Amino acid sequence: MALSFIARSNMNSSVAAGLMLLFFLFVLYLTARYGMKRIDVSHEEIRRVLAESNRRIDEERRNLARRLHDEVNPQLLISKHALEQLEPLVKGNEKASVLLARALEMVSDAYAQTRDIIKNTRIEVIDSIGFTAALESLVVYYTSFFNETAITLNHNLPKRPELPEAMAVSAYKIIREALLNAMKHANALPSARFGTVQQSIQPVQSRSCRRWDGYERVCEKY
Repeated sequence: MALSFIARSNMNSSVAAGLMLLFFLFVLYLTARYGMKRIDVSHEEIRRVLAESNRRIDEERRNLARRLHDEVNPQLLISKHALEQLEPLVKGNEKASVLLARALEMVSDAYAQTRDIIKNTRIEVIDSIGFTAALESLVVYYTSFFNETAITLNHNLPKRPELPEAMAVSAYKIIREALLNAMKHANALPSARFGTVQQSIQPVQSRSCRRWDGYERVCEKY
C-alpha cells in the first residue's frame, strides 16, 4: 500500500511537472510569436516611413530635373544662339573673339552639366528599401491619390534584385511614367491599371481602360 501510494504520488508529481513545463513552453511560444509579429509590424512601419520620406526627396529632385529640362536648358540654348550671332561682328577683334569663344564654351559646358544632372538624378527610395519595395510603394502611393483607381502590380522579383544601378533607376522611371500616363488618359470611371514586371526586367506594359456613358470600353497600352 505504502509503495503504491508513493508511486502514485511520484506519478502525479511527474504529470504536474510535465504540465507546468508544457504551459511554460506554450507561454514562451506565444511570447516569441508576439515578439516576431511586433518586429514585422515595426519593420513594415519603418519601411513605410522611409518610403514616404524618400518619395518626397525624389519628388523634389524630379521637380528640379524638370525645371532644368524645361526652363534652364532652353535659356542656355537661346543664350548660345545669341552669342553665335555675335561671331561675325567680332571677326576683326581678336580679343573680343577670344572672349566670345570662351563664353560659348562656358554656355556649352553649363548645358552639358545640366543634361548630366537630369540624366543621373538618383532615386533615393531605391537605395533605401530596394527596387522591388520601391515599386510596391509607388503603387500604394498613387492608389492613395485616386480612390476610384485600381492599380495592381504583378511581378516575380526578389526583394533586392541584382540590377545595375542605372538599369534599376531607368526601370523605375519607366514604370512611374507609365502609371502617370495611364492616369492622365483614364480620367473617367471606372478605370483599371495592370502592370507586369518580370525578373529579367522586360519591357513594362501598363494598360488603361475606361468607359463613358454611350461609348464603348477603350484600352490603351504604354
